Amino acid sequence: RPVSDMFEHEQAKAMGYVADYPHAKIGGYRGAARPITFDCEIGETPLPAPALGEHSRELLARYGYAQNEINALIASGAVQ
Repeated sequence: RPVSDMFEHEQAKAMGYVADYPHAKIGGYRGAARPITFDCEIGETPLPAPALGEHSRELLARYGYAQNEINALIASGAVQ
């Protein structure tokens, strides 16, 4: 069976293996929830995938880049 069948499978839904995620550009999407359980309890649903460039400024700052360097990288198109 294809993976896409999981999203409509009654047992997968009942076990909490299917999650709806918000997305800034497309509104939302359905994906797999955390597949590992402990004592039959589903943990928190993971965060949705970040948009391209969503965390660029934060990561570059964390690795020591100054704001003017970050702005230059983004302006040049080297970083989104």
